[in-house]
Amino acid sequence: MMTVARSALLSGLSAGLLLTASLVVAQDEGALDATPVVTPQEPIVISDYQPPESGPEIVIRPGENEVFYEYRVNGQLLEIKVVPEVGVPYYLVPADGGGAG
Repeated sequence: MMTVARSALLSGLSAGLLLTASLVVAQDEGALDATPVVTPQEPIVISDYQPPESGPEIVIRPGENEVFYEYRVNGQLLEIKVVPEVGVPYYLVPADGGGAG
């Protein structure tokens, strides 16, 4: 009659063998093929010129009792959203209509 310890040992050994066999199969399936990698003769040059961003830019500035969100497009300040710790958020808009014009 088999003891509990011996049964657990045999179960552990058989699980280990199955795991080892599955790792060997996984290594064979995931092996790299023998296709050589072609490298360019000259390095690829990336231009220093970066076109200006035309999308919106949001800058978040924490304050003492509030957080400021500055919304800019092409460097022009459109509005500032103020989110106080207590109270309702509100917006500040430049007097010239938000930089338009």
